[in-house]
Amino acid sequence: MRLTLFLDHACNLACTYCYNGRKFSRPMSLDTARAAVKLVLDSPTPLIQVGFFGGEPLLQQDLIGQVVEMVRGEVAGRQAEPLFTMTTNATLLDGPTVQRLAAFKMHYGVSIDGPQPYHDAARPYAGGQSSFPKVLAALGHLVQAGAPLKTITVVTPRNLEALADTFRMLADLGVRHVHFSLDYESPWTEADLERYRLALRQLGDAWADRCRAGGPYVLVSIFENKIRSHIKGGYSCADQCDFGCAEWAVAPSGHIYPCDRLVGEDTREDLIIGDVHHGGIFLDRLKALVARKNALPEGCEECQYRQRCMHWCGCVNYAMTGDVGEVDGLLCRFEQIHIEESDRVAALLFQEQNPVFLTHFYKGLVKK
Repeated sequence: MRLTLFLDHACNLACTYCYNGRKFSRPMSLDTARAAVKLVLDSPTPLIQVGFFGGEPLLQQDLIGQVVEMVRGEVAGRQAEPLFTMTTNATLLDGPTVQRLAAFKMHYGVSIDGPQPYHDAARPYAGGQSSFPKVLAALGHLVQAGAPLKTITVVTPRNLEALADTFRMLADLGVRHVHFSLDYESPWTEADLERYRLALRQLGDAWADRCRAGGPYVLVSIFENKIRSHIKGGYSCADQCDFGCAEWAVAPSGHIYPCDRLVGEDTREDLIIGDVHHGGIFLDRLKALVARKNALPEGCEECQYRQRCMHWCGCVNYAMTGDVGEVDGLLCRFEQIHIEESDRVAALLFQEQNPVFLTHFYKGLVKK
């Protein structure tokens, strides 16, 4: 089970596309965190990951330390220590903080939206100042410390032309896992879709060039997921999102949601699947939401991309249509672009017998 603790609704940035709504201070109490952990430990599924989310979780640094020590105490003798993760804007991650958190063996997801003009256009401080220098410095501290790290770049129509440059910048910094996350709620036009297709092709070429230059391998999630879905003949059940079944996100109030992206301002009663203080998991509501999410959407039966399409992502569907099981046609367009570009660049590297590519995806085929 992956447990995400939404530590606070407050944030020190004013991102233009934030899906979490208003920023207000309502920090989670240690008692709520403890109740959430005990609820998971009493469930049939082992606690394998504890994530810190928000708002900006590093506004609650003391709470993070208290939760880590509490979790370690609760699981001692019961199961292996879970992995600790944090999704952060990194503006509060200076060198001493990175060293302090190293004791927790923290895994980081750091948000950065490209070179400075693109990043600052989308992720300024609440007062309008640039956040880019702080984020770049934090990445340097994390890479230098050898901390487990991935970057998260939100893709909107405003930063499409920078995708390849963003990848090169991050790879040159020493980042080895680059995640591009589409903002599905942006007002995408037909012209934007064609721009995105071109931008993804440029990103694919930049990624292929990095493979051709020799290791170490840099994982780009868009390509990684679609290439593996080709190798395996489609997504397996284990590849699909854990939405409510193996993932719980707990708001400061104690409400439980099936995904951290759905907490928002903690007002979406139709998405609350439980309460750590009052009744635990609401099984009937959870089963209904999961069944709705997992139902094959109408019109998908004959689609050639069905087995490799992420139509099953409940949080994306809800963001686009207001229904965890209803797929917007725009998602289909994006998924087609992802599959076609991933297949193109993978075919090139396979034909070239690129050793970095083959070692990562086809270890048995690497020539000695």
